[in-house]
Order: sequence, then structure tokens, then C-alpha cells
Amino acid sequence: MKLFFIHGAGGSHLNWLLIIRELKDFEIINIDLPKANRIESYSNYFKNYFNSKVIIIGHSMGGLVGYYFTTIFNNVQALILVNSAIFEKFNLNFDKEEICEKLYYSQRLITDCKKRDYLMFKNSDVLKNHIEILNKFNPFKYLETFKRKNISCFHIIGKNDKLVDIEKLLKTSEILNCKNYFIDECGHMPHIEKPREFLKVFKNILVSIT
Repeated sequence: MKLFFIHGAGGSHLNWLLIIRELKDFEIINIDLPKANRIESYSNYFKNYFNSKVIIIGHSMGGLVGYYFTTIFNNVQALILVNSAIFEKFNLNFDKEEICEKLYYSQRLITDCKKRDYLMFKNSDVLKNHIEILNKFNPFKYLETFKRKNISCFHIIGKNDKLVDIEKLLKTSEILNCKNYFIDECGHMPHIEKPREFLKVFKNILVSIT
């Protein structure tokens, strides 16, 4: 079984490393989203990965990309969202201090974020491009196709997300009929902030699918 990981806006494949190193029994596809004009453009980059059964895992904006992939590619067995508000638009202040404050619940991780030169801060054009194409995308256009395909949907949610209101996360779950899994004392990045708890939930989901 292939696991296809998609990071969020401004992120990279490195965001998933704490998780994928514990998944040695699976074929892992861990991508970097390139700059693009439209989310639909991503299909040309990644279509060759969908020639056999795959589970898509998408964090935040990556969940929206994964949702789109479920509607245009065959062989998608399930969609696992992580703090993903697919049906919302975003206004993001690109100030480093503010982004760090909103990404995490843990003060230790907030402080660490402010000290480090993460990719999204070194190359803010990538983050701006991701937000721009995210806001241009119309997810409702593909909703009928998603429902017709009857793809299983799961949503892992850090309950203390300060970047996206939990009501918006739950709205996505309701529209896509996702089963929710909550991680306490955790912000927008549960796979980084609470990797042990995330893995426990994630592996339980995989057992239920496979």
C-alpha cells in the first residue's frame, strides 16, 4: 500500500519526517509542491503515482490538493486530512513572529520557530504562491465527484489550532463526511507538535482502512 504525503502551504517534505520514519511497512511518497499557477496544475507532476492503490495524507493546504487528487485520479483508497479547512479562503499575514505564534500550541515550539530560518521564511514567495493558488481554487466544483466516488475520509485535528478556527475544520469534516480524531494541547501542526500521539491515531486509521 502506498502512502502519499502532501505538506501544507510554505512547507516541505521535511514536515513529515518524524512520521514516515515509523512507517517502514509501507511504500512512502513524500512530495514537495512546486510553484504553480493553479492547483489543477499539480496533476501533471504527480499523475504517475496513481497507477495502484494509494492513501493520501494532506496537511492544511495539502489536504485540499489531496481532495482534488481524489476526484481526478483512480486508485485512491482513502483521504486523511490533517487540520485542513478545504472550503475556506485564507488571509495570511506573512510576519514570521505571528506565523510562529499561530502554528503551535507549545510555547517551546513557538520560541524555536522564531529562532530558526525555516524554508517558508527564507523563501516567502513559495508561501505566497501557495496561498494565492489555494484561494483561486473552487473546491465545491469537485464535491459531487468526491461524493460519487465514495472515498473514505478521516480528519486528524489538533484541538488548539490558532491558525484555523476549529469550526472551519469541522465544517470540512461535515461536508466530506470525515471521521474526526482529536489531539489535545496541540496546534495546527500535530504531526510535528505531537508526533507520538499523531502516529497512534494514524496507525489506527490505517488498520481500519487496510
